[in-house]
Parts: sequence; structure tokens; C-alpha cells
Amino acid sequence: MKNILILCTLLFCATLKGQDKPLESFEVDNIRFNLLSDNSLQVRMTLILPKDFHLASNRMVTFTPVLHGSGNEEAILPPVYVYGRKRFIISERKNRMPADENWLFRRNNKEKQVINYETSLPFNKWMDGAEILLEQTFCGCGNAQEETFNQNLSQIIFPKPKVDLPDITYCIPKKEVVKRRIYKGRAFLDFPVDKIVIYPEYRRNAIELARIDSTLKGFKLEQIRSIGIHGYASPESPYVHNAYLAKGRTQALKWHILNKFNLKDSIISTDYTPEDWDGFILFAEQSNLKEKARILEIARSDVHPDTKELRLKQMPGAYNFIKNNWFPALRHSDYEIEYRLPDYTPEQARILVKNNPEQLSVHEMFEAAQLCPRGSAEYYQIIRTAVQTYPDNPDANVNAAAMELELGNLAAAKKFLQKADMNTPEAQNNMKRLILLEENKQ
Repeated sequence: MKNILILCTLLFCATLKGQDKPLESFEVDNIRFNLLSDNSLQVRMTLILPKDFHLASNRMVTFTPVLHGSGNEEAILPPVYVYGRKRFIISERKNRMPADENWLFRRNNKEKQVINYETSLPFNKWMDGAEILLEQTFCGCGNAQEETFNQNLSQIIFPKPKVDLPDITYCIPKKEVVKRRIYKGRAFLDFPVDKIVIYPEYRRNAIELARIDSTLKGFKLEQIRSIGIHGYASPESPYVHNAYLAKGRTQALKWHILNKFNLKDSIISTDYTPEDWDGFILFAEQSNLKEKARILEIARSDVHPDTKELRLKQMPGAYNFIKNNWFPALRHSDYEIEYRLPDYTPEQARILVKNNPEQLSVHEMFEAAQLCPRGSAEYYQIIRTAVQTYPDNPDANVNAAAMELELGNLAAAKKFLQKADMNTPEAQNNMKRLILLEENKQ
């Protein structure tokens, strides 16, 4: 690992009180911080005592560098001791010198003295951004501390290493050979008891049939490839009878659509489930009935459906509520319309994407975006519309992630990449960039 060096080229001047003069000054120059390969922090500085720095013969001044972190962390570095002439001789004679003699100096008044200070200590993360202070302490006779001054020297700020980020990449979405879509709907048609014929004016049938008709009119007949209808009856009445009703009523809806839209019989397929116990269980799970646990136990059991209904009837209050509120909703016809969409040019897609994006493929929307300047509001809106229209499409998610990376929204980019195909080079590239950016933020 290379050493990281910070050089503070500054001239720091401090003023101290002295015994013989009211003010004494010194200088600190070339403060340097070096992060070594053994994970230690090296601190260097030049302490300059100019000619006019007068220190009384019987006094001593101590210069102690101190690191202060933003979280009140502290590291005290080895001090520099500067003695007056008499103080030096007496301390040496009485063996009162500091143990660390590396930073022990005798002041020669009227001479410029330069002290090249250097020390190192184990590096901790809090030191990056810490301030370095210089504490000056004057001592008189008998080592009595007279005055202390603290001066800010500098701040340790290590330059962030330059991160070689891969370029943001968009993928060209796969082109659909056939633009196949599925429309899903549910109809709640009412039938007189035991009847399997649709009466358009019966109860709410006019509304339900109008909804189905409106849906089908939204397609050109040549677009429709198939229609699947699955009919359900409720658990009320014997299972065999419900099978007859579910099958017959499903066929009735098929014939209504065939006659209304003049479709071929082969286009519509039908299926049926005599009793919708899955829907029943959903109602039970969401209910607040006091018999809820028992109702769910019965519904989930493996006994014959008629036995389930018989056991439910043994709770008359709950059964009447179920009969009036759940059973009508369990009589329904689910339908799926498979249709195909025409292909559009980029120019056509650029117009359609604003109001009818469901008519377009992800590929067509991407081609429309290429007509706009990359990074423009319209470009991003098309990329965003693609992923909103097809939220599970891997290509749309890769491009949405690329957009968010360009906008600096790392959290959003990460969310989209979770739905991308990470085997593609574009997704891998954008994920690498995201990881590097997240690491660099820490």
C-alpha cells in the first residue's frame, strides 16, 4: 500500500508570554501527515524559535502536539522541551530531565533555532479529519506550571483516493418478435336460482355485460388471439349441482360474447370450478367473525365439499352471514383476453408513450428515447415510463438503474438492479459502479 502524504505548506505564528518580555513568538512550518504502510500515522513539523524568542535562563517551555477528533477522541504526542540555560544545567545535575531525550533542547537566546519534529502513532479512523493542536506550557522554578496556551495548527484531511468508475451503460432491450399481451378481468353475473341462461336486465347484469363489452370493443378483432373464461360457483348447494351451474353459466357467457362480436367458436375456451373454496378462505382470513378459526379449519380440511358446507351450517349465525355476504362474490367468471399489438416506429412510439405506453414494447420505448438528447427530461421520462409499464422487465430495470445513477440516486438504482438480469454486462457494469460509489461515500 502506498503511503498517503498530506503537506500543509503554511507558516504558523504563535505569541506567548515570557518572563523578561511581555510577548514571545515562534513559528510552525511544514506540517505533514503521512499514513504509512504499517497503518501508522507519521506527524512531521518544523518548530522555529526566532532570534527574538527570549526564554529566561531559569524557565522551561514545553510544546505538546495533541490530536483532537470530532467525537472528543484525543491522542497526545511526545512533547518538545526547551530549557533556559540555568534550568537545563540544574535539571541535568539533579537528574530531572524527561525520559525522552530526543526532543530535549537548550535555548540559545538571540539565535534562530530550528527543531525538525517527527513522530508516529497507530492510526485510527477518527484521526482522518482530526485537528492538531499545539499546547505550550511555561514552567518556572520548581517545575511550577505558570501558563498554558493552546493553538490550532491544522486539520488532518486525507485526500480521497481517485476511484476509477466504469461508465454508466444502458442496454438495448430485446425486441419482441410478437407483441403478445394478456388482459385479465372478472365479471359478477347474476342468475335466477338454478338457471344457466343470462338475462341481461336481471339485477346488475346490464352493468356487468356493459363492462365486458366495453373491454372487448377496446380491441380490434384481428388483434384478439384467444379468450379464456373460467367460471366459479359458490359452495352453497350440493357440489354436483354447483358443477352443473358453473359449467353452464360459463358456457352462457361464451355464447353471449360469440354472438355479440361475431367471433369464431375456436377463439373462446372455457373451464370451470364448481366451488370457489380458495376465494372462501381469503374472505375467512380477512374476517372478524368469532368462529373464524373453526371456519378456516373446515375450509382447509380435506373432506368432501358437501361435508364442509354441512359443518358450516352447524354455526347458523356465521353461516347466514357467509351466505349473504360471501357467497354472491364467489359466483364469478374470470376471463383472459390474449391479444397482439402492432409494431411502431420510434417516431410513433415517441407520441404514444405519453398517453398509451401499454401499446409499446420496452424496445420501442427505448428507441423513442434515442430520439431525445441523453439526460434530457423527455429522455428520462421515457426510461421511467418503460419500467413503470413493465416493472418486472429486466431490461427496463437495467435502464432505470442507469438513469438513477446518472441522477445520483444510489438507493433507487440499487432497487432497480435487484430486478435486472445480473448475467448481462450492462447490469454488472452498473452494479460495479454502484458498489464503488457506495464504498466511497463511507
